[in-house]
Amino acid sequence: MKRVILVAVLALSFGVIAYFLTLQTNVQKGAVPISQTQLWKGVLPGKTTITDVYQTLGPPLVTLSTADTTTLAYPTTNEHWSNDISVRQGGVVFIKERIFPLEAGSYEKRKVALTSSPVQLFGPDSNINIFLFVYLNQGIALSANPISNTLYEVWYFPPTDITGFLSFPETKGFSVTPIMGSDI
Repeated sequence: MKRVILVAVLALSFGVIAYFLTLQTNVQKGAVPISQTQLWKGVLPGKTTITDVYQTLGPPLVTLSTADTTTLAYPTTNEHWSNDISVRQGGVVFIKERIFPLEAGSYEKRKVALTSSPVQLFGPDSNINIFLFVYLNQGIALSANPISNTLYEVWYFPPTDITGFLSFPETKGFSVTPIMGSDI
């Protein structure tokens, strides 16, 4: 009987140790909570309101409005591009962050924090090896060239499925299948 109890205690101890080693490994790999991967400068798609954006980031450089979307353009380090926040019905639904300066290795560095497998989408720049890698359940997409390991843009959105993601107006011209020619 003592032997059975000793074996059970040892097995439980090994299980607890394995759990904490796995937890430590995930921390070392850079795994972060989903809401942290979706957060851009204090703005969280699906949670942040337009009022919160103004309080957090101040006024945008430019505000563009269509029938259902207001786009707030905030500065990047490149004067020709902006980081864009899309607002619908008073809430942030989509963020497009432009990455400057471009640096080799930036794609691999960024995807370390993402714990799921991406869906690869093809779009206007696929012919030059720039694809959109979408982490649907984490609400983040990376526009990158995996060959040069360069990250160009990070898109933030509320977690969804592929149909929901492709229904965003911001994803027009993207497809799960390769697009032939430049019809986009």
